[in-house]
This record gives sequence, C-alpha cells and structure tokens, in this order.
Amino acid sequence: MRLERWCPFCTLSTDRIIDQNELALAFFDRSPVAPGHLLVIPKRHCHDFFALTPEELTAIQDLLQRGKAWLEQTSHPDGYNVGFNVNAASGQSVWHAHCHLIPRWTGDVPYARGGIRQILGGD
Repeated sequence: MRLERWCPFCTLSTDRIIDQNELALAFFDRSPVAPGHLLVIPKRHCHDFFALTPEELTAIQDLLQRGKAWLEQTSHPDGYNVGFNVNAASGQSVWHAHCHLIPRWTGDVPYARGGIRQILGGD
C-alpha cells in the first residue's frame, strides 16, 4: 500500500482509528459537522473517489455499514448524509479519498429538505 508522508490521513495516529478492515479504515472527523461524524478512507493513498479500486469501494462500503450500525446503537440518528468531495471545487481539502458518514437528527437544521442542496443554495 502506498503511503504519503505529507498526507494527514496516511500519517493518522493509530489511536484515532475506530474500525478497519484489510483495505480501509474509519475514524472520527476532527472538524465534525455533527456529533459522530465519521470518515472512511482507503488505506492506500489515492486522490479521490474516482481513483478507488472496486475492492477498495467494497471495503469502504463495509465500514460505512458498520459505522451506521454503531451510530444506530449509540446515538440513534434519524438520517444520514453520506458522500465524497472530489477536488477543490466540491470542497475537498485533504487530497486522500475519504467518505463522510454524517448522522442527522430531525430539527438539527430549520429546513433539511434537499439535503446537500442546502449547501449549494438550491431547493
């Protein structure tokens, strides 16, 4: 697996990892948008979602499902936002592919309809 010394995810302290499998790992976001906000990344350094192998996508999906099960047991969210940002125009700020698993609760924002479109100003 290729690691980059300058990448904050490749050099992540092992005590931050809350779950992992052969090809991916999960940890809490340092700047969470909601309590329990998780990041799931491939262990191999790669730039974005479109650089992931089918095997890495399967490994990430496995950890997303396990993370959701953990959140269901510990904090009982009403919903989730799940996704990747690709390149700076989308908000990607760490150049290592990563998937956000963000728990959501009814009433956590005044008007949640449209989900991510709220960020973009759509309806």
